[in-house]
Amino acid sequence: MRPELSAIIANSTTVANNRYTPFHIDTGTTARFSLRPIGEGTEIPQLLVTEQKHSISVPEYGLGLKASYKSLKYRTTAQFRVLLWYIGFKMQADKIALVIDCLINGDGNTNPAEKINTAVSGTLTYDDLINLWAEFAPFEMNAVICHIGQLKTILTLEEFKDPMAGYRFQNRGELFSPLGRPWCAVMMFPPI
Repeated sequence: MRPELSAIIANSTTVANNRYTPFHIDTGTTARFSLRPIGEGTEIPQLLVTEQKHSISVPEYGLGLKASYKSLKYRTTAQFRVLLWYIGFKMQADKIALVIDCLINGDGNTNPAEKINTAVSGTLTYDDLINLWAEFAPFEMNAVICHIGQLKTILTLEEFKDPMAGYRFQNRGELFSPLGRPWCAVMMFPPI
């Protein structure tokens, strides 16, 4: 229902209880990640993988559907299906909000996302977006998450006023992204 969710999570795990302890990779020394020749009989460089210091508390979620007999008496199955679809759509939006909150604030293991500021406080330019994109190197940015209000600001930048971009948006509803990544516009969080 919300394809944005699969664009912003790398993996999901089914857990049997309310605690989960992910593993931790020590990325402090980049030399450990480098492929380099080793001499005969020398020790091979190793990458240390351990458990996080703190486990993550997995909250339980639920939603009950309470309806009066009269509200459902003369409804068709198709109408009820639309109601269930809306509930599922809203629950997926809530999941996206939880994932974004984890990205921004971390999972409780002092690991929030690094903040990258614009060149001029309170102003977003195309150069700022390019700098954000460059910060991901050597990794690839796969989605841009922003508040819907901020997305409107971005789409009015001069660099986004390409006539073909306008055509694609007006013809198929595809938002143009010069960064080559899909937009994930959310309304749950205030603009950053």
